[in-house]
Amino acid sequence: MADSSSFDRPDPDQLLASLSPQDSPRGRLKIFLGYAAGVGKTFAMLQAAQAARSAESDVVIGWVEPHARPETAELTEGLEALPAKQILHRGLTLREFDLDACLARHPRVVLLDELAHTNAPGLRHEKRWQDVEELLRQGVEVWTTLNIQHLDSMNDIVARITGIQVRETIPDAVFDRSDEVEVVDLAPEELLERLKQGKIYSPEQAERALRGFFRRDNLLALREITLRRAADRVGQDVDTARSRGRVEAVWPVRERLMVSVSPSPTSEDLLRAASRMAARWGADLLAVYIETPRTRVLDQRSKDQLEHNLAVAENLGAETVILQGEEVARDLVAYARLRNVTKMVLGKNRDPGWVRVFKRTIGDELLRLSGDIDLYVMGGRSEERKLKQRTTVGLTWRSAWWTIAICAGFTGAAVVFRHLGMVEANIVLTLLLGVVLTAGLFGLAASVFASLLMVLTFNYFFTLPLYSFMVYDPQYYLVFLFLLIVGTVIGTLAERLKAQIKSSRAREQRMEALYRLSRNLSKCAGREEVVREAETMLSQILETRVHVLLPHEGANSERLWESLVEGVPTLFGAKDTAVFTWVFQNGQKAGWGTGTLAQADKLVLPLQGTRGVVGVLAVERQAEQSWASERSVLAEALAGAITLALERVLLDQENQKNALAVATEKSRNALLHGLSHDLRTPLTVMIGTLSDLLASSEQRLSKEDKAALASVEQESHWLARQVDNLLDLTRLSDGVLSPRKEQVPAEDLMYSALARFREFFPQPEVRLHLPSDLPLVFVDPLLIERSLFNLLENAALYSGEQVIDLVLETRQQVVRFSVQDRGPGVPEAEKHLVFQKFVRGSASQKASAVRGTGLGLAIVAAAVDLHGGTSGVSDRGGGGAEFWFELPLTAAPSLG
Repeated sequence: MADSSSFDRPDPDQLLASLSPQDSPRGRLKIFLGYAAGVGKTFAMLQAAQAARSAESDVVIGWVEPHARPETAELTEGLEALPAKQILHRGLTLREFDLDACLARHPRVVLLDELAHTNAPGLRHEKRWQDVEELLRQGVEVWTTLNIQHLDSMNDIVARITGIQVRETIPDAVFDRSDEVEVVDLAPEELLERLKQGKIYSPEQAERALRGFFRRDNLLALREITLRRAADRVGQDVDTARSRGRVEAVWPVRERLMVSVSPSPTSEDLLRAASRMAARWGADLLAVYIETPRTRVLDQRSKDQLEHNLAVAENLGAETVILQGEEVARDLVAYARLRNVTKMVLGKNRDPGWVRVFKRTIGDELLRLSGDIDLYVMGGRSEERKLKQRTTVGLTWRSAWWTIAICAGFTGAAVVFRHLGMVEANIVLTLLLGVVLTAGLFGLAASVFASLLMVLTFNYFFTLPLYSFMVYDPQYYLVFLFLLIVGTVIGTLAERLKAQIKSSRAREQRMEALYRLSRNLSKCAGREEVVREAETMLSQILETRVHVLLPHEGANSERLWESLVEGVPTLFGAKDTAVFTWVFQNGQKAGWGTGTLAQADKLVLPLQGTRGVVGVLAVERQAEQSWASERSVLAEALAGAITLALERVLLDQENQKNALAVATEKSRNALLHGLSHDLRTPLTVMIGTLSDLLASSEQRLSKEDKAALASVEQESHWLARQVDNLLDLTRLSDGVLSPRKEQVPAEDLMYSALARFREFFPQPEVRLHLPSDLPLVFVDPLLIERSLFNLLENAALYSGEQVIDLVLETRQQVVRFSVQDRGPGVPEAEKHLVFQKFVRGSASQKASAVRGTGLGLAIVAAAVDLHGGTSGVSDRGGGGAEFWFELPLTAAPSLG
């Protein structure tokens, strides 16, 4: 809620945002935004840098990727470039941006390509945008480049369009805080032509890109998303500029509609019509209700209608706003100018013509005040009823008797003053003082009643003839009229002042309640303590019973919910549980006072946090209890404070669990590493001795002895493989074993793994399936070959089949290796577990007889993860299982 007087005061956030660069040491951020690689972002940034250098500006290159494009490389000539930082990581020397060197140099402008880049391990920050944030804090201006798919909020949208999930993203807040965004645009047809000419990727990569990401329909969609996101960013700049300049005029740079909502059925029709208009124009939609002293207290029917109208507005996607003001038309226009609204929608006035002679309608006032804002007046449903307000201006018996008593007292005082010889003006003022006191105590109706009594009293006791209601001097009629007018005006002003005091007190109480709740919840250490404290405080604040409900750990959403009101667990029935479950699953409020499951006797709000819905807040409805809009707003604000506290507690618990898990894993890895390392040497010696013994005693040993020795040798090889698995897994987990990548043909990896597999499993038939275009992959050959061998071994041991398919596929910038069998498959419940350590399958009787430690697939997952890939298991069509892993099709980095 907001008071209309706040429209005339500058927003503190806007004041902070309006500080000029010299008021703050923070540097400026300029982003060159594009919709795909190759549109010319780096080229445009370097062109701007050359222009700035010509103007004798201090511009240096922090990091720029010329991508082997001659025209881009030419633009780097003449620009000072900071030396790259050399990082040794897993046997490779990586070149990265040197943040410390840039801070020491402290140029005015630094060029940093690829804002979403992930830094190499060992640098101060994990992401390049974090380097940029530190540079900005030190007053360095940064120019950088970004593709739309790297925005966090756009990541899932781009993935649905292109089928490719981008892993490197930046928070939207970084983009929104930028000082300037320059869109670098290029028609998709021109971009595809550049790609075919080899100006973006090598011919092999370009061919794959044309079949995957760089399809024309993909590029068109990405281009539209980029332009829309840039337009939204420009819209924010326009709002900021208007706020800084205190501009009252509307700047129609984009459409924004505002609907005036009232407790009337017509408002629902207006909202639907405005929603259609907003959809047609692609405009934002605001639904605003102005609460005035005259409409502050409504009858229950009007309250229900108002709540329904606001719920309809939310369902239509409108931003709902409830404001407190004095005059509806004036406050609507003031808020419209504040939000840069271009069009306003209101309902047609249905008062009779004779009423409009004495009273200006809201529509008339809006026509007079709207100025450059377009005004749309629409008719609603013809059966609209006239809603009544239940106001506090009614005269009760108690206030009437007190009014009579006050008037009698001041009349007595006036009689005394007359006997003391005071002039008539003092007597009138004395009587008027009684009217003022009555207005301040009991409101407008009592003030009007007191005015009538004082007129009669003045006529009876102080005008000739005395003690009679007759009047000899006609001029007293004017005095009577002034007494009535002054009493009415004073009563009206007193009523407004009381309403404003009440509203201010309510706002103060809400702020104080939020402060107390946040302060108390910050001291809670566990979930139960947070729930108990929140329920106790909210029950006092909202004056009704409140339940904070959290799902049981490890249980699904259909279990019984429980509350801890007053420390005693409270169970709920099936009806309440259904409401709680719906709110938890959908993240929307439901229950009484809403349009969803309104028959429930509780208002249920989702505790929606940054990690999803963590629970629900249930507010019980008491008999004959009214629920004003401000209480709904307060309940939602309190729910937000509870959510923050719960997320803090959950995060603390997760951190503790993770710290314990890390310590346990380190201890276990150290033990396993030492054990496997100690076993490896004697096993090697034993295998070698057995081989020599078999070779040297070929003629002297009996057939039974040879079979026994061969069995011992076979078991030794099996044990050696398990020890190797154990050693490799501990090294991968600890980061000791790092990939030594090189560019190799993908089919060579398959042949090598197959050759090793046949040494130990000669019986199964393995069928190779290779694509027509055999790709090159930039990987560690030993790790990927070992991963393929483990997949083949797993299929041979667990499937029980004699035919195994080894498949190679290329799919949209990834290469996919898969091993397929016709065995019993993997149960759905085990699919997310089989790639974990020490997990073995249980799908068949044969699996229970298979010896093993459950490490083979875990090694596959760890090795693939080191290459930035993914692994998994799927059901094979026609029966069986498909174990697979995918690796990104990345080219080897250039040595330059």
